[in-house]
Amino acid sequence: MILVIGASGYIGWYLTAALAERDAVVATYRSNPIVPKGDSIRAVRLDACDRDQVRAILSDRRPETIVNLAAATMPDWCETHRPEAYKANVRIPENLVAFAGTCNARIVHLSTCYVFPGDLPLGSPGYREADVPAPVNYYGLTKLIGERVIQGYPRGIVCRLTHVFGPRLNHHEPNIFTKYYDDLDAKRPVAVLGKPHVIKPLYIKDAVDFLERIVGSGLQSGLFHCAGPDSLTKAEFARKMCDTWGFDPGLIVPAAAGDKRAKRPINSCLDTTRAFSILGFHPRPVDEALEDIRKSSQWNNESFHEVLINK
Repeated sequence: MILVIGASGYIGWYLTAALAERDAVVATYRSNPIVPKGDSIRAVRLDACDRDQVRAILSDRRPETIVNLAAATMPDWCETHRPEAYKANVRIPENLVAFAGTCNARIVHLSTCYVFPGDLPLGSPGYREADVPAPVNYYGLTKLIGERVIQGYPRGIVCRLTHVFGPRLNHHEPNIFTKYYDDLDAKRPVAVLGKPHVIKPLYIKDAVDFLERIVGSGLQSGLFHCAGPDSLTKAEFARKMCDTWGFDPGLIVPAAAGDKRAKRPINSCLDTTRAFSILGFHPRPVDEALEDIRKSSQWNNESFHEVLINK
């Protein structure tokens, strides 16, 4: 049995639907009960910041694998809500590690490319797992502390992901794709950072595929980077969307100075050589991912998961 912490969230929702195709899943949520439905999915309310609740669910359910997707993920919010960010990004891993050993469960924990400073030269393939983290904002700092907690557990696996994009359900936070799509479709300006911030966007289907491979691999510990194959700026990503849907590229404008409260890494790319060599993970390019979304007529509603899990 697999316990998914944060199953109502963006990645958690789609991953739960996919994992349930092959195993029983206990899908937890804290406040939003919208999780995938299925014969092999059991939805359970859980505040993973509460040690007693974590102890109880692990004692009762005794999962073989715990996938932790619960986190505070918005850098600007984390910068201005530091106690809450620390609680979500550090206390939850601490609670899981405290009691996972009672049922000998693996923990698969999501982290982020924002643990790195972003000082690699442009054109670099990205940070490797052995590179030294040095976050430039509070979000990255709390995620780094949280992943170190997981790494201290003998059966802990940390997965650093970067800029996951794709269709979302109405209760999910916007991502780079949905924000740009909504603005471009409404003919509103899309403000992107003026500096050449370089990213490797990762399609939601590929993020789910990667995590499915981790869960099914039998790996007991480790650190893995997961990113798309294309290094590009956010403006270039927006222009690719214009090419795919015929939007007006003139709507893409530089963001005004001071628009962002939290500092961003200039180059947040991750090198995925390890994931490819061990897991055979091969994500699709941005152009291919955008075309896949365009061809999925139901991508913007709750039926998209039918397309996703039948990839």
